[in-house]
Amino acid sequence: MGAIFAFAIFVLYAIAYLDARCIKMRYVDQSEIDIILSMVGRKAMINYRNYCILVMMISYGMKIVDFINLKVEDIDWNTGIMSLRRKERVYRAVTLTEEDLSMLRGLLALYQGFGGSTWLFRGYNGNKLTNHIMIKMMKTISRKTGVQLTTKDINATYIARKVESEGMEKVARELGYCSAEYLKRFFELE
Repeated sequence: MGAIFAFAIFVLYAIAYLDARCIKMRYVDQSEIDIILSMVGRKAMINYRNYCILVMMISYGMKIVDFINLKVEDIDWNTGIMSLRRKERVYRAVTLTEEDLSMLRGLLALYQGFGGSTWLFRGYNGNKLTNHIMIKMMKTISRKTGVQLTTKDINATYIARKVESEGMEKVARELGYCSAEYLKRFFELE
């Protein structure tokens, strides 16, 4: 009896947690995106890395885990195909624009002299990027720009724009969601 009660409490907390995540999510408008991108520096290596991350989030709907797991070899630098992986399995292939490929080549050029690494987006010491660094980066950008946002806000904005232009089913399939219904509920889309 105690196990059933504990499980019921767990389910109620999980539902409340998911509902809270949906309520707190917001969509970022173009003026906020313009402010953020214009105020992020591009001269120092870390600032340029942050700029690249923001552009990739906005343009391709990448999540924190995508940046953490992305290796230099996951991009075909000739075709512009970027393979996003989860647990070593490609779950999504994205075609990068020539402009974004050039931006990422610039990032790699800045890394030269800091030791070789397989990771495309690196932490301060050249090692693999971490969730903590990504969250800290977003908080710093929010503080400096005065635009309060999270990576989830940017991702929700990307998804809403894609759904508007391509439809719920196609976007759910492309982004690897289990169903269009899940996508609709999680992001409160119509």
